[in-house]
Amino acid sequence: MYKIFSSYFFAFTVLLVTGCVGSNNQPISQMINTSSYANKVSTVSPELNNILYGFVESYAKNNYFSAISSTVRCGNNQVSGVAGTFESDGSTLIDTNSLFQIGSTSKSFTSVVILQLADNPKYNFSLNDTIGKWFRNLDGSPEYPQWQNVTVIQLLNMSSGIPDYVNDTFEVIEKSLLNPNYYFPPNELVATVESMPILFAPGQGFHYSNTNYILLGMLIQKITGNSPITEIKNRIFEKLNLTHTYFPENLPSTVVPVNQMTNGYVYFNFFPDPLKYLNGFYNRTWSSLSLEYTAGGIISTPKDLTTYTQALYNPGFLLTKNEIETLTTKYMIAQSPTSGFPNGGQPISEVSQSIPVGYGLGIFSIYEPEPLGSYYMYNGATLGFGSYYAYYPKNNMYTIFMINNGVNVNNHTQIYQELVNSIKQYTVATQCGK
Repeated sequence: MYKIFSSYFFAFTVLLVTGCVGSNNQPISQMINTSSYANKVSTVSPELNNILYGFVESYAKNNYFSAISSTVRCGNNQVSGVAGTFESDGSTLIDTNSLFQIGSTSKSFTSVVILQLADNPKYNFSLNDTIGKWFRNLDGSPEYPQWQNVTVIQLLNMSSGIPDYVNDTFEVIEKSLLNPNYYFPPNELVATVESMPILFAPGQGFHYSNTNYILLGMLIQKITGNSPITEIKNRIFEKLNLTHTYFPENLPSTVVPVNQMTNGYVYFNFFPDPLKYLNGFYNRTWSSLSLEYTAGGIISTPKDLTTYTQALYNPGFLLTKNEIETLTTKYMIAQSPTSGFPNGGQPISEVSQSIPVGYGLGIFSIYEPEPLGSYYMYNGATLGFGSYYAYYPKNNMYTIFMINNGVNVNNHTQIYQELVNSIKQYTVATQCGK
C-alpha cells in the first residue's frame, strides 16, 4: 500500500499493518551455542539517547510519533538508546524493553524456516518446487491455477508476478479499518488478489508482494503440519533466546505484556474517493495482526532484533554458510529496471554503482562506496510502527531502530534519512573506534 523510503535513495513497498483504532474502534538447520549472541547486555548510551531525543523533539509532533528505540553494535561493542513516551499524550518513558511491531522486517524469519526445511531431506521439499506441487484442491486440480508454475524461490525474491494484497488493492485495508479486531485467515488474504492478472511471467520481473510471504507461511504449514508461527518460535525465538519477541496470530494483547507495548500511531490524509472517510488520526496498537501474518506480524525490541540480525548473517546460528549464500546472493535480483528486464528482476551476484539495490530471499542488499561498503538491510512498516536494520559486513557493524509510526515519518524521506545517518555516524564514531 505504501512506498517506504529506505537508507538509500530508492523506495520499496513494505507491509502496511492495519493496527487498531482503539478497543472502541474510535479513530485517533545446523545449530551451535548461541550464548555469545543471545541476550547480549546493552549499556544505555547517553550520546545515543541525545540523538534520538533530538529527533523526537524536532519531528514527533508533526509526524505523529512519540518514541524511538535503538541498538547499535560494532564488533563486540553494543549499546542502546531510547527516547520518548509510550503514548503521544502521556508521560511514561519507554525503556530498552519496550515493544514495537517490526512489520516486513519479519519476512526473513519466514525465509529462514523455508531454507531450513529445504535442506532437510525429511520433508521432500525444494526451493525449486512450484505452488502447483503443494497447493492442490481435493480433486487434484491446482488450487491457484494462474500461479501454479511459480516457484518457491520466486516467492522469496519477489519475482513471482503475483499481485500484493496490501499495495495493489484497498480491500483488506478498508475491512480492517472498519473492524480492527477482524481475524483474516491467510487464505482470505490470498483470495483478495487471486483473480487479478499476474503482473509478468514468473522470474521475469520484480514486484514487492506481501502475498508471496503469506503463501510461504501457508506452505510451511503444509510441509510441517505445524503453524508457521510455531515453527518460527521453535526454530528462531527459542534458539536465540529472544525473550522480548512475540508473534501474535491475531490480537497482540493475547501474547504481549501490555505494559511493555508502545502505542503506535498513523495519520491518513491521502485516501482517494470513495475512501476519504477513512482519513484521520488513529491509534493502531492493539488491532489484529492476522493481516500481517508471515509477511510482517512480529513484535520485538531493537536488542532482540540485533541478536537475530547477527545470527542471520553468521553461519552456524540459524543457517549454514551455504544457506546464507542462498539467502543473500545466489538468487539475488535487481530491484530496478535493467537491460532486458524492464520490470526489474535481472539476476545479479552483487550490487554495484550501476545496480545499487538487490533483493535476495527476504533481504535487501544496498550498494555503498568505501569506507563502509555495501550492506544488507530491511525497513519494515505497519500502520502504527516502523523498524529498520542495517548490517555492514566489512565492519561487522549493525544499526537497528524502531519507531511508533509506520507511515508518516517514513513518507518524509529527508527526515527519515537524517535519522538513519545520525545513528550510522554515531556507531562508526563511537562503537567502531573502540
